[in-house]
Amino acid sequence: MAAAKLGRTIAACSFRWNSTLKKKYENSISKFNTKKITKDKAIPTTFIVNEPSTQELTNNNLIKELSEYINDVSDYINELEEKIKHQQKEIEKLSEQSKINRDRLIASDDLQKIISIISNAMQKGYLGRAN
Repeated sequence: MAAAKLGRTIAACSFRWNSTLKKKYENSISKFNTKKITKDKAIPTTFIVNEPSTQELTNNNLIKELSEYINDVSDYINELEEKIKHQQKEIEKLSEQSKINRDRLIASDDLQKIISIISNAMQKGYLGRAN
C-alpha cells in the first residue's frame, strides 16, 4: 500500500525500510524470536506488535503530510500543463501574426521598388514623353 501511495516500487520501499527506517523504529517492532530444534532448523514464533507508539502516530501524520504534499505537487504540475497549453496557443497566434506582417513587409518592399522605378523614370524624363 505504501509503495502505491508513494509511487515507488515495492523493492524500493523494502530497501528504504531495511537500510534506514527499520533502525529508527526498532522500539516499535519486536523482532522474530526463534527456537532451535533438531537438525538446526529454526521456527519463527509469532510476530509481536506493540501498541501504537507516539512514533507510529507521528509516522501516520508524516504519511498524511506526504500524501498532501504529493497532491499539492500534482496540482502544481496540472497548473503548469495548463500554462503550457495557453502559451502554445499564444505562440500559434504570434506565429500567424508574424506571417501576416512578413507578407505585408514583402508587399511594402515591392511597392517601394515600384515607386523607386517610377521616380527614376520621371527624373530621366521617360514618363514625361508619353504625354
